[in-house]
Amino acid sequence: MATTNQERQAAYKAKMRQQGKRQATVWVDAAQHEAIKAYLQGDEPLDEPAGQDQSRLQMWEAQLAEQEARLQARAEHADALWQTHEALVNEVKDLKRQLASARQQPKPTRSLKVVELADRRERIAKAMRVGAYSEKERRVDDLEQQIGLSKKFSTEIKGTKSRLHGFVDVAARKKAVTHKRDWGAYSFDKSILTESEAGLLLEACALLGRIEKDVERAGSDITKLHAQRVAERKALFAKTESALNASLFQGLDRRGEILFIAAMNGSGRGFGKWADLLDRLDGRDTWRRDSAVSLFREALAEEKGSMFRRIVDTLMSGDKKLDEMVAGIVEKFRHPDTEEKYGALADRLTTFLVAEQIEKASMP
Repeated sequence: MATTNQERQAAYKAKMRQQGKRQATVWVDAAQHEAIKAYLQGDEPLDEPAGQDQSRLQMWEAQLAEQEARLQARAEHADALWQTHEALVNEVKDLKRQLASARQQPKPTRSLKVVELADRRERIAKAMRVGAYSEKERRVDDLEQQIGLSKKFSTEIKGTKSRLHGFVDVAARKKAVTHKRDWGAYSFDKSILTESEAGLLLEACALLGRIEKDVERAGSDITKLHAQRVAERKALFAKTESALNASLFQGLDRRGEILFIAAMNGSGRGFGKWADLLDRLDGRDTWRRDSAVSLFREALAEEKGSMFRRIVDTLMSGDKKLDEMVAGIVEKFRHPDTEEKYGALADRLTTFLVAEQIEKASMP
């Protein structure tokens, strides 16, 4: 690489300074210039200045020395700057070479390691079987609801998998996108996915498929459990009904049955057939046209069924035993407080029902 004029001048100045020479620049008139030339050529020595000329010469020498010192300092500073410049230029060149080399090197490929969840099916089934907050086994009716939710979840996964697979097909130019209502379609000229990216998305589709199967299998497990619980509940219901009929209802007359319904509803009128029957007793108009006896029978069936279901739910949770619960219900019903609180109402309603039956029997 050729050197510049600035580089040659700097090298020459450095060489002269190494030889002990100094560079001086002064302004002289024509006679002084000729005398200096003659002196330098060796033709005529310079006359020794005297008097005022001597003092002027000393002043010039001092000024010349001062200028020479400043020039020397500037030259040294320029040399330092030049060396710094050269170092920076070399450093930039080295960085450019490193950058070019790095760009030519192949980029490392990214790999995603997928760790399969071994007990996914069991986790899903447990979430469906056990309440999230109560951490207790769900009731039979709640299990049926969970089965419906699992089917909905499976459908959503299937739709997501289908949409993702369709996106990969379009992005990889395997098919075009068409509009259902408008004519026409569009597709990409080049794939907008690399082979590894497409493979990653397809692996996600496969993962969704495995999750979908686990959800369906867990739903099948809960469906079987629900059928088993329904059978158990049906058997417990029959057993509970038999035990209460033997311990309580078989020995009750109509007044006793009315007393039972009143005790079950407490001080409130409640809803349903019992509330309609009380309205009929108080002379209020109701939209029902059923007889009071029919309303009474339906109200009794409602209260029995409600009590049986509560007992069965408690039995299935394992908190109490059937004999213990039946004994408690019978004891509470036969307590003197029950007669004291609801005896008058039972008498009124019994009389009302008998009167209705007599009136109906006397009609031609």
